[in-house]
Amino acid sequence: MTARFLVATSALLLLATPSEAPARSASPIPERHFEPRAGNIQRGGQSEDLLCSLAAEWPSPVSKQHRKRSLACSDEPAPQKARIIAVGDDRRRALLVRSDKTYRVPIEFPGKEILRFSVAAIGTRGPVDFRISARGKDSSADWQRRLTGEQGWVAGELHLSGNEPAAGHLLLEVAGINENDPIARVAFAEPRRITPTPSGERGIPNIVLYVIDTLRADHTPVYGYQRNTTPRLLRFADESITFDRAYSTAALTRPAVASILTGTYPSYHRAYPGQGLGHEEVTLAETLRSAGWSSWAYVANGNVFASGLAFDQGFDVFRSIRGDLGQYARTSEINRALFPLLEARSDEPFFLFVHAVDPHSPYDPPTGFAGRFQSGSYRGNLKPKETRARILEQKTLTAGDVARVRDLYDEEILYQDAMFGEFLDTLEKLGLSGETLILVVGDHGEEFQERGGWEHGGRLWEEQIRIPMILRVPGLEKSGGRRITEAVSLVDILPTVLGLYGLPPAPQVQGRDLSRFLLNASTGFPPGTIYAEEVGDARKNQLRSLTVENWKLLEHAPAEKEAGEPNYQLFDLKSDPEEQIDQSANRPADLLRMQEALKRFTQTVEKQYPESRDPVRLAPRTRRQLEALGYLDEP
Repeated sequence: MTARFLVATSALLLLATPSEAPARSASPIPERHFEPRAGNIQRGGQSEDLLCSLAAEWPSPVSKQHRKRSLACSDEPAPQKARIIAVGDDRRRALLVRSDKTYRVPIEFPGKEILRFSVAAIGTRGPVDFRISARGKDSSADWQRRLTGEQGWVAGELHLSGNEPAAGHLLLEVAGINENDPIARVAFAEPRRITPTPSGERGIPNIVLYVIDTLRADHTPVYGYQRNTTPRLLRFADESITFDRAYSTAALTRPAVASILTGTYPSYHRAYPGQGLGHEEVTLAETLRSAGWSSWAYVANGNVFASGLAFDQGFDVFRSIRGDLGQYARTSEINRALFPLLEARSDEPFFLFVHAVDPHSPYDPPTGFAGRFQSGSYRGNLKPKETRARILEQKTLTAGDVARVRDLYDEEILYQDAMFGEFLDTLEKLGLSGETLILVVGDHGEEFQERGGWEHGGRLWEEQIRIPMILRVPGLEKSGGRRITEAVSLVDILPTVLGLYGLPPAPQVQGRDLSRFLLNASTGFPPGTIYAEEVGDARKNQLRSLTVENWKLLEHAPAEKEAGEPNYQLFDLKSDPEEQIDQSANRPADLLRMQEALKRFTQTVEKQYPESRDPVRLAPRTRRQLEALGYLDEP
């Protein structure tokens, strides 16, 4: 059974606003309108997302139960047609092609271009033949494959080589081989039109957001640690801008990463335990994709990659990198999955989000790194796989055992640093290093008995929320080694990255655009107010912290069902950076001033609360993995 599909694409405005559908036009690709303020970057390609223009013409609606998580496009009725389709642990923005439908739409051939896409057989009982053809005024191209479900996503491309702008069409054909499979289905994913940038003209750089889970700033030599746990990161910092006082918005992964991707505080995006991102949020991936970047994510933390959490919105490719039950995936597994994509698609500008889980507990460094920092005098029997809070809290530990846990953590950091080095080396090998903005940041810190506890969450002390943040910007090589001493927050990342390339953030963004201060080192850097919270679970104490200059206020409010007034602690971080001396009784005027400041700040955040969302139901496999890693409160 064979059916023909005539599908056309139309030009997209590269700077469509995040909340609007990309404009459709019968004219060639419009000129790029934004000015890359951060340097004159030579790029080999411009990238145009075609999925949403195709979705506007696609006839097959999505059933009601799929609409909620199918917002691969922001316009109507496209959300009912374009969807996020998972093939194994690889989710992509796609349209479903069926062998019982036919339709015709035109396409423009502006010149010599590449049409790039991926396809996968979906839910069929046997092989499926798929063919796509491009037909223009003076050119044609064909691509065909026999697909099986075991292949996963298969990459393809057509070279559109018209000598002058002309109308044409795409022809998509699907044929099911098995007679018992009456409707063959193929997911047609991430279609993009790649246009070479003429020699001498300015293009756009790649952008990499590299999140290292659970990395304390003060356990890296970049921030003064005596052990050389991060030799590659230290070299990277010499070429970059280092933020000496960077802070998370929460001591938990999910709300912290949501703040990175949306530029909003947890009280706004509400990606708390039990909930994910709402589809009303506008993510960094969505904005950059609309502006001409391909968008890819490779994530090893189930608190982000679980499909119901909607962190995949805006990404053309979203890969969940899983480990075994009870163990997250190593960063080497991320590299193995990611490097082939970089090699195959290095000619198009991309936004890449990498979330590496090392050095998260259990602190079990692999061979070649285990024992690198272990004290020769240790005589205990604490095993690496036992270094989880729920196990450590049940043991009677000696000072040597506690030191052993820190040693293992540092060895995990050393391993992660080596894997980050492999990533940098790959960019260098592919000729992308000088054309790629790279931001390395932690999501939160970690505790090692400083307050009598382990790991993270439930506390907002400095060791929990102070993180590394290091930024290398193409075109700002002279800023290498620069250090910013003023406080910054995770919510500042989105508006700053967009600001470096002249892109406006969505109206609800709460962070600051610091780009002009980075681009002009002589401009005084503004002091920042730092806010962090853990308020999503009404069963637990509600925690907030506010830091203004050297003063930090901690608020511990009882759970909703408990009686009592909030408890406050006040610290002078300049004279007491380890928060050992509570000044709330000694400095009543400063305490009152900070309490009023916290009240005003939270009122500003809380008045923007979106409506309550239903709890997310995690897939059994993801739930078991999170439980094994100590996340016992997930729904």
